[in-house]
Amino acid sequence: MHIYRELKKCFRLLLVHRLRSFLSTLGVLFGVVAMITMLSIGEGAKQETLEQIEQLGMNSIIVRQHAMSEEQRAQALEQKSRGLTLQDVDILQRNIPDLLHLVPLKVIEATMTPSSNQFSPEILAVTRAFGETKGLQLSEGRFLCDLDQKEHRLTCVLGYDVAKNLGQEGRVGRAVQLGHLQYEIVGILQSTEWRASKNQTITTRNLNKVIFIPLQSKNQINQASLAQDDLSEIVLHVRNAQSMENTVKLTKKILGKLHEGYDNYQIVIPQELLQQAYRTQHTFNLVLGSIAGISLIVGGIGIM
Repeated sequence: MHIYRELKKCFRLLLVHRLRSFLSTLGVLFGVVAMITMLSIGEGAKQETLEQIEQLGMNSIIVRQHAMSEEQRAQALEQKSRGLTLQDVDILQRNIPDLLHLVPLKVIEATMTPSSNQFSPEILAVTRAFGETKGLQLSEGRFLCDLDQKEHRLTCVLGYDVAKNLGQEGRVGRAVQLGHLQYEIVGILQSTEWRASKNQTITTRNLNKVIFIPLQSKNQINQASLAQDDLSEIVLHVRNAQSMENTVKLTKKILGKLHEGYDNYQIVIPQELLQQAYRTQHTFNLVLGSIAGISLIVGGIGIM
């Protein structure tokens, strides 16, 4: 009964001083909302970064060709370093013991016909291993196979958005013109989830807007794209996380010798990016938590 009387008295006083009660409640509410909002923003940024890093593959090492000017290319050739080539793939394959897959990739500069100004797909020359490592699912047909590459077949696989944009012309069995060559459509991918990354290091491709053709095609789409055996990217998939450190060291050593010490490539290691993201996120959370804590203290002082 005593507690009941005290509570009744408190509520009566709150109703008497309505404006003061409202402002006090508002101060507490904004302080708590500020704390929750800032921590939620930090957690959301963390999850987005983790998802993008996971798309790269946690047990993988990505070697990317640096974009070079004509002057830089000439300097590299003087040092007998042409950039990433199929020779690099062959030597890495033979000298690194713990590889599960080694995936070469080349970006092809060509236009698709028919096409529109609003839609311009990326053309990638890949091997069968690309589909296996990415776990690509097809809605129709099949992915590229070893015979497509070995026999230099003019076959292609369309991303979901590419096939949708082409309409009836984007069906299995039809043909699409890339450059001056006709490629038969043998497969269409299912729609895959993709998010654009603000970090240039953690760049992932939107596979819905990609056309895949066999790597090392004998029939050239254009002279500039396939006249040489240069590559845009090499992805090394390691069997387990325990052998990642040794594989990274061996990869750097082999590429350093092959390229005569010329730094015309970039090595991206998702595991290191993940550790860096955790460290950055920890600092970010401390800063946000401190700001939110100060907001609560200031609000509390104002209420008192």
